[in-house]
Amino acid sequence: MNGQMAALGMDPVSVHHDLLIEIGLVEMALDQVMTRDDSMVDAEVERLSCKRAKLSAALAQLAA
Repeated sequence: MNGQMAALGMDPVSVHHDLLIEIGLVEMALDQVMTRDDSMVDAEVERLSCKRAKLSAALAQLAA
């Protein structure tokens, strides 16, 4: 994966850092959603959880 990113002119360290930041932002959003008490909480938690899973998978793939 690192070779492919290098070929595209992307720095693997920067991508790793960006993924960690994005995961942190999604987790903060999840924390905020969990404090709400409305009918959209379940849908938002599902959406954010899926996004976090995709970001985590991308991070794992980057390490491979």
